[in-house]
Amino acid sequence: MLVAGRHVSWEDPCLSCLSDISESVMHKFGKFCAAVLVALSACGAQAYDVQQFADTALSFKLGVEHNYPPYQFRDDHNQLAGFEIDLMDEIAQEMGVTFTYEEGVFDHIYARTQGGDLDGLLGGNCITADRKRAFLLSDTYLHSGQCVAVSEYYGAQAFQDVDSMKNRSICVESETMGHRYTRTLHFSNVKIFDTIPDIIDNFNEGECVLMIADCMIFDFYIKTGYIKNAEVINDPIISTQIVMLVNPKSPQLLDIVNEGLAKVKANGRYEEIYRKWFYNRTVGRPLHPEFNVEDD
Repeated sequence: MLVAGRHVSWEDPCLSCLSDISESVMHKFGKFCAAVLVALSACGAQAYDVQQFADTALSFKLGVEHNYPPYQFRDDHNQLAGFEIDLMDEIAQEMGVTFTYEEGVFDHIYARTQGGDLDGLLGGNCITADRKRAFLLSDTYLHSGQCVAVSEYYGAQAFQDVDSMKNRSICVESETMGHRYTRTLHFSNVKIFDTIPDIIDNFNEGECVLMIADCMIFDFYIKTGYIKNAEVINDPIISTQIVMLVNPKSPQLLDIVNEGLAKVKANGRYEEIYRKWFYNRTVGRPLHPEFNVEDD
């Protein structure tokens, strides 16, 4: 008898047991044995396809702040763009995985990543002690800092130390490193907003003399003409290292990002992406080096 391409006799152990049971049971049991043999014969042929499916199925959800250029933002064609988007797309291609991006206000996507709804979080994230406790941190992929933008009416030379800034009106984004800096050093006239564009709009309208935000963000907005009548103090008040925040339940993502980052640095693509977005900017020595951004 031929079963699944294999000759089987009634003496075969799989079928010899049928002699002591009824014909109907024998029929059912024979079908079962045949199905088992078919499955076994197919296993070898399907092994490659299963592995290929496993490889292509690796996908991770990353949270992005929807309006945070040049890290991530919607461009004139309503497409996601920015340094972190380009970098992660390059890493995904290098490592053969898929990253999907979910946009939102930073506080919201931060909570979703912490809760496990998202695998990782982008957004110019610097390293802090509380983030070390809550997340896995990728290798550093950018050195940046918090810079001060000054109204041209006063000029950058008027604010060359922290004491000269403390009593001036200053705009910051809520719960950012700049906000934390002003809180820790007891700045007296701080105006807090939800987004970077809110800060800039109020600065442009004369509501504040100073702004604190990521140095790369100020560079982008000045070059695109969105910030008006402002000078940026070239040296940051504090230096920061930018990383991806990874949910502890997604350690595979951490390994993929770190390995992919090393590869795109080695093949030169990282340098190309950096120059595209940051115009060869280098971050200088911080004005306040004793301020430890990793402290609570």
